Amino acid sequence: MIDLDKRLYLFKVRLHALLEREDSQKRSKDTSGWQTIISGGSYVKVAYKVWLDKNGKAFGEGPYKLLKLIEKTGSINRAASEMEMSYRKAWKILKIVEKKLEFELIERKIGGMDGGGSQITDQGREFMKSYEKFRKEVKTSLEKIYKKHFS
Repeated sequence: MIDLDKRLYLFKVRLHALLEREDSQKRSKDTSGWQTIISGGSYVKVAYKVWLDKNGKAFGEGPYKLLKLIEKTGSINRAASEMEMSYRKAWKILKIVEKKLEFELIERKIGGMDGGGSQITDQGREFMKSYEKFRKEVKTSLEKIYKKHFS
């Protein structure tokens, strides 16, 4: 029979592992559900970043999110504000991406009576659709590979 001190110690260890697991789940932004419990009750998960490269990063999550917000708001300024970045930084990102991709993503309408605004070009919209499909396929493929090796 295990004495009281050992039982208390085992209880503390189990409680600590449960609290650590709960904390880890709260901190995790991964909603895909592909996490694996390893020894000690802690979790591991796959993490990755994917971007398109052309002599350096040409397009990834940041520019994609910026374009989605421009599409939603009709404004570089409002999109930048929602991403908590300056208009200047957003504009600079767009110019760099457009230069690397060698086509315009945004049609800009300068001020005036209607107040200006921005909209995604047809080519930009098609590019975004391709990027969305690409991202989804990468995620699906990584999930299969992850499950193959860690399930």
